[in-house]
Order: sequence, then structure tokens, then C-alpha cells
Amino acid sequence: MDWSNKGVLDMKSEKYMKVMEVNSLGTLLGIQKSIPKMQENGGGSIINIASIGGLKSGNADGGDAAYSASKGSVRSLTKHVAHNFAKDNIRCSAVYPGEIMTDMLKNVFDENPEMWDQVKVTSPLPNHIADPVDIANGAVYLASDDAKAVTGTELVIDNGTMTH
Repeated sequence: MDWSNKGVLDMKSEKYMKVMEVNSLGTLLGIQKSIPKMQENGGGSIINIASIGGLKSGNADGGDAAYSASKGSVRSLTKHVAHNFAKDNIRCSAVYPGEIMTDMLKNVFDENPEMWDQVKVTSPLPNHIADPVDIANGAVYLASDDAKAVTGTELVIDNGTMTH
């Protein structure tokens, strides 16, 4: 499977459907399995993982059309569930990570140190990329009773990337 960035004109329909299946359909299936149990138990909180790719059009090279579209659909599903299941005391929100300092990204920076230099210059929070725990902490908040009045929200954790 070719996971490289593809714009709309370069996108193969097979790749588009595979990305939509994983990110969009996967989210829908998880929601469908969760809601009946939450209804039985008197409520709960669904936290979807989206991406800033679902909030903006992509990066300088156009981004990946399938990825952005799939994460945009997660956004819509989240809003739909938040609105339609609030009556069942079910909250639904999404976390929108930007770049996360995973082992994969560390390897990219090790192989391409100039990319890290570029991030340090362009990030509103210089010399830092979110750690996985930063994303987890956001999800923990949304799942907690501290967020009992929060549903349908978009929690962006991106070092300020969306401020551009």
C-alpha cells in the first residue's frame, strides 16, 4: 500500500477507499458497538481520534486527500453522535493531534535532521512536538467527570500548528 501524500488528481480510488475504511468506517463501527452498551449503562463518553488533517486542507504539497477526507468524516460523525445521543447521557468529542513524537517520527528526524530544523523554526511552540502522553491526557480529560458538560468539542493538540 502506497501511503505517500497524494492530492485529489493523483489519488487512486483503491487507496482512497482503504484509508476511508480504516479511519472513517473504523470509527463508525466502534461508535455503533459502544452506544448500545452506554445506553444500557446510563451514558458514557466516546472520544474519537481525528487529526488536524481533518480541519485543514493539508500541507504545502497538498497533503493527502484521502487522509484529510477520512479525518473530516470523523469530525462529522463526532458532531452527529454528540447531538443525537446527548439525550442518552452520551458525550462524544474528538482529539485532533498534530505531529506526535513517536518512534516513527524520531526515525524520520534521525534520517532527515533538516526536517527537525524546519519544525523548530515553524512551530509556534519551538523545539517541541507533542508526546503521545499529551494526546492521552486530552482523552483522559474528555472521558472524565471534569468534562461532564463537554460534548461535540474539538480538542486540538498540535503545538499551535492550527494558529498558522
